[in-house]
Amino acid sequence: MSYKVWTQKTDSDSNFTAAELENAAKLSGVKVLSRKRLSAVWPEDVTINIVDEKPPCDTFKCGPLLIVNERIRQLLERFTNDVEFLSVSVKLRGDVYNGYYFANVVISEDILDRNNSVYEEFDGEIEDISSLRLMDNDASSNVCFLDVDDYILLVREEVAAALVNENIGGVKFFAPEDWRPW
Repeated sequence: MSYKVWTQKTDSDSNFTAAELENAAKLSGVKVLSRKRLSAVWPEDVTINIVDEKPPCDTFKCGPLLIVNERIRQLLERFTNDVEFLSVSVKLRGDVYNGYYFANVVISEDILDRNNSVYEEFDGEIEDISSLRLMDNDASSNVCFLDVDDYILLVREEVAAALVNENIGGVKFFAPEDWRPW
């Protein structure tokens, strides 16, 4: 089974949430993209403010943080132990939305098809991928990051299908060959 790319590139503004971190200083020194478990250093009161005038979607990005609600947490936990869910508070004009988490994906797979992808390489690091192909038969993870400098989250087709079947808002999945960074 192959991968899909998880993106926030939805078809309408109503299916997108703009957000900002209220207390960014609380995460100073927390390496949120380290792909390591962070529960021992995660602050208790991380607050995310919704910039939009509408309630938050089921999932959205806040800077580098992938935010998911309880429904997505439960669904992802059925497929993987490689995502750590760290509690965040989500606010919209004083209203607090409970049951949201930073989905800390703690595994990456080195499955970029270097011969058939288009990318730049600088000091041995792959970045600025404009055309993506994967060697997904070499991977075992259901949810993972692609092991490159760019933020590319991958989920197996069955995980993407389960999320789509649940009518999850704020996410769109692409086949790797259809994905574009813009």
